[in-house]
Amino acid sequence: MRVTIDRMAHGGAAVGRVEGRVVFVRGAIPGEVVQVRVTGEGRRGRYLTADTVAVITASPDRVAPPCPIAGDCGGGDWQFISLTRQRTLKAEVVADQMARLGGVHREVTVTGGDATGLGWRTRMRFAAADPGWGLRRHGSHDVVPVPECAVAVPGLNELLRSPPESRPGQQLVVIDQPGGAAWQRIPGDPPVTVTEQVGDRTWHLPAAAFWQAHRGAPRALLDAVAPHVHPVGVWWDLYSGVGLFAGALARPGQTVTAVEGDRAAARAARRNLADLASVRVVARDVRQWVAAAPEPSPDAVVLDPPRTGAGAAVCTALGQTSATTLVYVACDPAALARDTRTLTDDGWRLDTLTGHDLFPMTHHVECVAVFHR
Repeated sequence: MRVTIDRMAHGGAAVGRVEGRVVFVRGAIPGEVVQVRVTGEGRRGRYLTADTVAVITASPDRVAPPCPIAGDCGGGDWQFISLTRQRTLKAEVVADQMARLGGVHREVTVTGGDATGLGWRTRMRFAAADPGWGLRRHGSHDVVPVPECAVAVPGLNELLRSPPESRPGQQLVVIDQPGGAAWQRIPGDPPVTVTEQVGDRTWHLPAAAFWQAHRGAPRALLDAVAPHVHPVGVWWDLYSGVGLFAGALARPGQTVTAVEGDRAAARAARRNLADLASVRVVARDVRQWVAAAPEPSPDAVVLDPPRTGAGAAVCTALGQTSATTLVYVACDPAALARDTRTLTDDGWRLDTLTGHDLFPMTHHVECVAVFHR
């Protein structure tokens, strides 16, 4: 069928209508007219999903994807859109989610320092292919062999040219390191520890632990968060991972509690922050820990939850603390919007909201939201 595209939806697909029914279309840009192939139907037929098979009227922002498998691989779904338009679309999606789900109407700007949007990814997880390694096809468990990745840093592509052997069911975690890419096959290889440097501080962490994939992301997020947590006496770092925010932002005279539910990450945080007497690391589920109303109660809270968000229970519990500032780092605008609704209903005010393009060539966007009482 032929579809005229109206806007971009959360999740990377564009939106059009056919005979009054919404169609979510992969591979299209607002303003285009495209021929699509229907791939699925929503619950009770309320909407359709489709893939673009031909562009009838193209957007001026349509470009040739730099990667030949961009249409199949799930890791670069917006390579066909100019980088400038990608950021505009991400800003529109964030604003739309905040209005629809969060009840907050706010203009949003998405910033990013990448001139090309390529060669930025320092961490990747591949699946065993036949032969070698590859990435998952969009919406599928099928593996697309990847001889080279356009968004990866050169060190990762060097490893792909002479990769370790694979066995069915294995994954390969690859991390860029100064002496060459470090890698670990899971299952099969013993744990590997990697090193990350931000400013004058070093973090050691398991290869499979979470760390921002964009080479500039840790510094960008620290710069966005730092102005809002100093100077305060007591603050919490929730979903702290291996200790990025606590380690980089803690200062003498503060009391910092870093809470992380993943025990391997919490162990790494304890090692990384052992020289900071003011920082305490708690290995516990964040929701359970916050619900217990621990003391001392914070003046400020930094939280960087997973893609599902912090959730209503955590947001409501934070309202029972003495915190006057919440700095929320979000990798999913819909989850941020839902949590914003809970927070504003509980008396918090969203003061600033910024978008950061830490995943160029994809629909993903990072946001930093600052709330006050």
